[in-house]
Amino acid sequence: MGTTKYNSFLDFFNDTVRDHDEACVVWIGDDGQGDCNPAAQKMRKYVKKQQPELGLKVAFIHKLACTTDFTKKPDCQEELADDDGAPLIIFDNYLDAARKAAKRNFISQAGFNRVKTAVEDFYATYCDHEGASKAPETVGTLGCQRLRAAISETSGGKVPDVPRHENRAYRRFEAFCKGCCNDKVPNGESDFPLDGYSFRCHNLYHHSSRWKFKMQASADSCLTHCGLGAMR
Repeated sequence: MGTTKYNSFLDFFNDTVRDHDEACVVWIGDDGQGDCNPAAQKMRKYVKKQQPELGLKVAFIHKLACTTDFTKKPDCQEELADDDGAPLIIFDNYLDAARKAAKRNFISQAGFNRVKTAVEDFYATYCDHEGASKAPETVGTLGCQRLRAAISETSGGKVPDVPRHENRAYRRFEAFCKGCCNDKVPNGESDFPLDGYSFRCHNLYHHSSRWKFKMQASADSCLTHCGLGAMR
C-alpha cells in the first residue's frame, strides 16, 4: 500500500511539482499501512529541478492507537527538516497536528484556532462531557477520551458541552432523543422529525418509509445517544 502511494506521489512530482516554483506537496497519512515507511520516508528527499527546494513541504503521519495480533505496523520515526529531506511529523489527532503545524509555522495562529473550534464542535457533538461516546457508529469512547485530553490541554482544562456552530448531527441526536426516547429508555414511537423529513427511531439515520416495519428505538440506542449526560 505504501509503495503504491509513493508511486502516485512520484507521478505527481514529475508531472506537476518538479518544474514549477510554487508547487509543493503536503502529505497526510497514518502509520498503519506504509504511509510513513516507505512512502513518506522516500518522498521527503525529492528536490525540484530548477532550484534547491524540496518537492514535499512536510509529511503528517497519524499515530494509530489500534493494532491486531495479525498486523505489525511498519516502523515510523519522526524526522526533523534537514538538508536531506522534509520534516516528518507524527500526531495523535487533528488538534495535535494543528498545534505542531502552528509551532513550525506551517499554519497561522488563526488557522490553528479554526481547527481547534472544529475539533471542539466534533467532540461536543459525538462525545459526552466525561469522554464517553454518544455515537459509537462514528467514534469510540477511546477516541473521545483522547480528544478530551487534547482539548483540555489546549483550553486550560475546559471541555465544551455543546458545539459553538450548529450542525445537523447534533440536531439529529436532539430530535431523536426528544422524539424516540424518554430520558434513557424508548418511548414507543417509531419515527421522529428532522428538517422537514421523517426518520426511523429504529435507525436514526434512515428515512421513514411505509415499506418498512414500524419499530421503536432500542434501549441501547437511547442509553448511548441520550443517557449518561449525552445531551445537555
